[in-house]
Amino acid sequence: LKLPERILDSLYLDSLTSAEDLKLPETIGGTLHLDGLTSAKGLKLPERILDSLYLDSLTSAEDLKLPETIGGTLHLDGLTSAKGLKLPERILDSLYLDSLTSIEDLKLPEIIEGSLDLSSLTSIEGLKLPERIGGILYLRDLSILSGAIIPPELYCIISTPCGFTTTRNLRRELKEDSVKSMA
Repeated sequence: LKLPERILDSLYLDSLTSAEDLKLPETIGGTLHLDGLTSAKGLKLPERILDSLYLDSLTSAEDLKLPETIGGTLHLDGLTSAKGLKLPERILDSLYLDSLTSIEDLKLPEIIEGSLDLSSLTSIEGLKLPERIGGILYLRDLSILSGAIIPPELYCIISTPCGFTTTRNLRRELKEDSVKSMA
């Protein structure tokens, strides 16, 4: 498969299961779909992806080197471990880590302009949440926020199977609980 050095639109390679011998363009102007890859071995991603990146079938971040900036959503839906995962410093849309079962080695970007899906985690104790989440924070339930590091300036909507709340309401509830327990 011979690809041009630059693609101004999206590139769909959904059926590829291996990246060996794959030479991707330096720049992709749209979305890059590599949904079928089961391993990042041999994968050299473009320096710039101006829209979204789909790597839904990866279960491990081993050998995965992501671009510094992704212009759209980053889909790592199949990833169960963050071991070896180095996320971009800034994600200009959403980050989907909805199969992640542990926060060990997880360092989130400081800015996620869209939503953040951590809905499979049962604990995020010790995890520093981004300073900005522009969309919704998806969690299994609010109890897993116990012990999480929530930056004081973070404001976002939090979604759980039980409903929605905001970080502002959550802080108010936590403050009321601490006042009640002090009485």
